[in-house]
Order: sequence, then C-alpha cells, then structure tokens
Amino acid sequence: MLDDVRTGGRTPMIAVESFELAAFRSHLAGHSPLASLDWPPRADFGRAIIIYDPADRARYLAGEQIRTEPVIWIVR
Repeated sequence: MLDDVRTGGRTPMIAVESFELAAFRSHLAGHSPLASLDWPPRADFGRAIIIYDPADRARYLAGEQIRTEPVIWIVR
C-alpha cells in the first residue's frame, strides 16, 4: 500500500498522538514491521503528535542518523 502512495508521487507518513503510541504498536503488532515505530520520528509537535516517515526505518536500521524536528506551534 505504501508503494502505491509513493508511485502516485506522494510521501506516506504515520501520524500518531503520543497517548496512542502503545495502542498503535500493540494493535498492529505482527501485521507490519512498521508497527513497532522503532526508529526516530521525523517531527515532534510538542510531544503531543509524532510524525514518522516509514522510509526512515530502513535508513535508521542501516546506521543512518535520523533527525527529529521539534515543531512548536502557538495556539491563538
């Protein structure tokens, strides 16, 4: 499915609220190696919302450093 998204010229991302991480991992365990979210996220929105790029997992497991961008937003 992710390849279909990439073929369409888009970059798939996984967005998870921090309180959902454990449930996400346990619910999807065994369905995909991506379910473990065992690599650094691409962005961290105040530790409330975490964004993962699935393509980063292979690079991270190969030893590449993945930088997490902290994103600060102001609610008005």
